[in-house]
Amino acid sequence: MLEFQWHWHTTKPLAPGQFWFAYNFSHDGIILQEQLQIGIPRNRPVKWKSSSLKPVLTEDSASRFFTWTSSHLEAKSTEEEKKDQEQTQYQAARGKLPAPEIQLSSFQSWEEVGGWYTSLQRERVKPKAEIRTKAAELTKGSADDAARLHAIYNYVSTQFRYIGIAFGIGRYQPHSAADVLNNQYGDCKDKHTLFASLLGAVGLKAYPALIASTHEIDVDVPSPAQFDHVISVVAQGDHFIWLDTTPEVAPFAYLSSGLRDKQALVMAEDKLPTLIMTPADPPLKPSQVFRIDAKLSDTGTLQGKIARSVQGDDNEVALGIAFRRVPLPKWKDLIQQISYLSGFAGDVSDVTAGSPEKIDEAFHFAYTYTRKDYPDWSDRRISSPLPPIMLPPVQEKDGKPSFPIWLGSPTDVHLESHVELPKGYSPELPKNVDLKEDFAEYHATYAIKDGMLLTQRAFLVKLREVPVSKYELYKKLQGRGERSQSLYRAVFRQVVANVLPGWNMELALQR
Repeated sequence: MLEFQWHWHTTKPLAPGQFWFAYNFSHDGIILQEQLQIGIPRNRPVKWKSSSLKPVLTEDSASRFFTWTSSHLEAKSTEEEKKDQEQTQYQAARGKLPAPEIQLSSFQSWEEVGGWYTSLQRERVKPKAEIRTKAAELTKGSADDAARLHAIYNYVSTQFRYIGIAFGIGRYQPHSAADVLNNQYGDCKDKHTLFASLLGAVGLKAYPALIASTHEIDVDVPSPAQFDHVISVVAQGDHFIWLDTTPEVAPFAYLSSGLRDKQALVMAEDKLPTLIMTPADPPLKPSQVFRIDAKLSDTGTLQGKIARSVQGDDNEVALGIAFRRVPLPKWKDLIQQISYLSGFAGDVSDVTAGSPEKIDEAFHFAYTYTRKDYPDWSDRRISSPLPPIMLPPVQEKDGKPSFPIWLGSPTDVHLESHVELPKGYSPELPKNVDLKEDFAEYHATYAIKDGMLLTQRAFLVKLREVPVSKYELYKKLQGRGERSQSLYRAVFRQVVANVLPGWNMELALQR
């Protein structure tokens, strides 16, 4: 048995006259007893919340004490583990893990929290001479405010590295815009401060918005502890443009999936700080496109060109970050790893890729692909050389899930292969597949033309999630799609087919 206790005492408050705290008890493993005690001035009003445990409240002449006691004496059953895992996966996929189990804050309103943060950044966002000079340089020739906004966003996003070092008040207070400009790096609040300062220098306004990247905000407890990220908001008419300069390569007005459909504390100059919902979907419908034009030799070597593009989703940002951080001479190695992860065991060469800094375009890359001993060619069977369309898996043994299946924002995925077969060979074509549900569609078509095996597959996400009531429909679509993607088809010389019309070559090969 292990027993321990700890006590900490903060001597320099992050916000003079204010305090806050958040805590989660351990619910994994066997815990005989876990106790949390918080003491506060007796007459100090606080907002507090305890989602599952009630505290014991005591006081003396000077203080009030909150004491929570928790224990976990039995291991979870398999069914409980399964349900907890499903719930966590569903919440994490949406960036909506639950708020901390215990929360306490001396802030009495979100207006107070916003006022405190505004005071931290007010002086640091004011444009100094070097900021005004840089803003004029960036926007020279810009036709209107929209062009100026894009130019400054692209500059701050792509030219300033994200580096986060959080100590003391540095967790919350940004550096001055001039310091960030000179340093050429900063964290999320630093990059917002520079962005807002440059915009201010050309007469535009950007406001900070505090947001949580992994969990939901509990509106009942106004507290800085609920936030871990700062993004930017620009008012245009009666709506907001939400921007995040932190990822370095995110397209204009793009928020990562964990920041969408979330409450953010917006601090506009002419209004009280208030919680506002972020957009549920990205500004452009996400899309992924893959095409291979290849030739299969009689000896079983497949060689061809692959072109891929991604736009409007977290994959685009992840690829941009990867290509930005890997030196150009190492791009071949990076694409080789991407190829392996896509299910291609052959070698890549002649790699090209777009610039990660061109964030107004879809990210694209291309390469030559060579695979010797193409799978099953020795048995005269082949499959279309396409990456799998990855859908949330169905676990037959686990039965019906307890929570919806998260698919994400509506997305279009298009895969296409053109494979020239060895002269005189022709494949048996599978049946086309057309599956349509209100939450998604899957289509697959196959054709042979001028000695080319043509395959097209498409997966369309139409709703963000599949309700539990439609689990069986999802299982059918997922299963049919998976089987369609893993099909091998027999390939035979046309002269044999002509001599024996109607003969089922696939059955013959199985004998």
